[in-house]
Amino acid sequence: MRTKTCRTLQSVAFFLFVLALLACVALFFLQTPVKRLYGVDEQVLAIRSIPYHSIIACLVYVILALVWLLVTYNRPSQGTIAAAGIVLAIFFGVFDAILLPAGNRLIAIFIGRQGVDALASNATLEEVVSSIRVLLTVPAKILMFLSIGGMLGQDPPKP
Repeated sequence: MRTKTCRTLQSVAFFLFVLALLACVALFFLQTPVKRLYGVDEQVLAIRSIPYHSIIACLVYVILALVWLLVTYNRPSQGTIAAAGIVLAIFFGVFDAILLPAGNRLIAIFIGRQGVDALASNATLEEVVSSIRVLLTVPAKILMFLSIGGMLGQDPPKP
């Protein structure tokens, strides 16, 4: 795969991650109409929730995508590409498999201490936000890993 193709794939992936973050923030401000769609009680509707889980996930994804985007545009050596690609892939795996679920549990415990209505409000909002987040971040992750693989698979430049 050519470097230009890898950059294009990563640019699209970065755009999708940023779009997912913006959607999370927008749904925070539009949570009352979203919760009404689910038919929640007025007590739950009155509580403003912050979708911490999705916002944190999107922020981490945006940062990782930005790092790889900068790597692809800085014409790095093959060793730098390999090191950055492997570290980013490992961090993505650890973040998605361990840190994100553990963080979700901690957030649920923290919000649960505020009462059942707060937990219901957060769960309702997080359901919608995480659905949209996953819809945007899964293709972005695929594109990013294609970009990483494309850069790793290139022959090193000849002196």
